[in-house]
Amino acid sequence: MTINVSNGCAPFVFPCTHDKDSKVFYTMTYRPKEWEADKDYTQDVDIVIPATPMGLVFVTKSGGISQGPDEPSWVAVEGKDTVDGTVLWTAQAYDYLLKYGDVITESTWSGEAGVVFDFESIIGGIQTEARLVAVPAGATVVTLINHVKITRLGGKMEEKDRSIILPISDH
Repeated sequence: MTINVSNGCAPFVFPCTHDKDSKVFYTMTYRPKEWEADKDYTQDVDIVIPATPMGLVFVTKSGGISQGPDEPSWVAVEGKDTVDGTVLWTAQAYDYLLKYGDVITESTWSGEAGVVFDFESIIGGIQTEARLVAVPAGATVVTLINHVKITRLGGKMEEKDRSIILPISDH
């Protein structure tokens, strides 16, 4: 099951070396966003789904600007490429927690004693975000847990937990 996690820093550590106030947003993506026309996509970073479900996601093999106004004619074969303006997409199997039409309706973040968040949100019903502001003194690793409530397309409710194991930087 794929869940993309990002905080804008590589390697993935707390605090992020370019974050001057040590308040870092962590985002969990439970379903990729839909493709957009005339958008600047980044190589090996952006992942999209087409408007019509086909059981695949498309990952940027080379970045660039998507053409518009219509979606490209996706090559619906895993491992094959689709040209879209100056973007080259590669088809991969869809293995995300959320399927088409599913929505995150509630989200909470937690961690062991000493882990402090000061902001949590749901973005577009497919991503959750939290801002981590403190970790236990002397910790070398912490585990962050995102608990979500999901409304499935048919109305069924489910609850799921996903974790991030986060190394702590010594600077």
